Amino acid sequence: MLIVWCWLAAVISVVLAYVVAGPIWKREHSMFFGDSEKPLQLSGAVGEVVIVTAAALFLLAIDAVCEEVSPDSILSAYPVFSAAFLVVVVIGVYAYGAYKGQTGLPGEKARLTATYMVYGVFSTVVFAGICLLAALMVSEAVIDANKFSAEADEVLAQVQALGGMPIAAKTSGLNMAFLDTQAVLKRLEASMSPVFVFAAGLFAFNLVVRYTPLRRAFAKEAMFATYLTTFVALALVVVTGVWVYTGQYSSFIGDVLTVMAPMRPEFAAAAPDFNSRYVDIWLRLVDDQALLGFLSRMSDQWGGVAALLGIFQWSAERFNKPEADTTMPLAKAEGAV
Repeated sequence: MLIVWCWLAAVISVVLAYVVAGPIWKREHSMFFGDSEKPLQLSGAVGEVVIVTAAALFLLAIDAVCEEVSPDSILSAYPVFSAAFLVVVVIGVYAYGAYKGQTGLPGEKARLTATYMVYGVFSTVVFAGICLLAALMVSEAVIDANKFSAEADEVLAQVQALGGMPIAAKTSGLNMAFLDTQAVLKRLEASMSPVFVFAAGLFAFNLVVRYTPLRRAFAKEAMFATYLTTFVALALVVVTGVWVYTGQYSSFIGDVLTVMAPMRPEFAAAAPDFNSRYVDIWLRLVDDQALLGFLSRMSDQWGGVAALLGIFQWSAERFNKPEADTTMPLAKAEGAV
């Protein structure tokens, strides 16, 4: 519900800002569609409403994949810090708005300043929402890491308890432990979903803002911000991936293999069925522990979506595809061929 109210405030703010700006932002941020003779002109407010609506849905999607925390739970857990941080954001947004208002053309500065004062609600919601999103993802990652540690300890204890059992019972127990190991790794894979949803959303946003007419609704600073968000998305995926792989995924499988190692002589002397099952489990875990095995797991579902959108953005930049036109199309002169 908090996300919905913030979205509504942002939409009202941006629409009123365009009303206050009048011809200033109509001149600078209008979007044009169609041919040069009869272009369809739309207010930049339409583009910004579309973007903030997509951002709200994006935040709702991340909230949905976060199983342990929510925006409401974070704000209620740290009310004083949240309020102080919001004050800092508001001061920064309105100070910047006052500065931008003074960069207008002569005779337009007062109106432009008033526009940015109204637009400040929109900007505050956007910046505060980004910070809340980061807090949501970090909190979820910490909780997931603690849960993974507890579940990993249970699996290791389960394997260690197999010592001294008859070979048939030991094989059966090893099978169950292997299934539990796969279940723990699957939940670890799911814990990466917020990061992949975040990266996929940023890549999709960059593609829309830079390669469609919606880009005209944003200032040049927003165009530069697309490069920054691309870097943030890639850095977040890489840093989180390294942390999960080295600190949790690989080390857990390595611990399971370490506990299984003393059983090798017994299984080597056992019947072929028992021996082959031990070998199968060992080789499967070794394959899973490899970096390629980790990447293969992470490419499922949201990881694959994020990678695909990242490739699309990279391809658009690499092959230098033309971005959306940011200037008003000019009608053909009379008599021109």
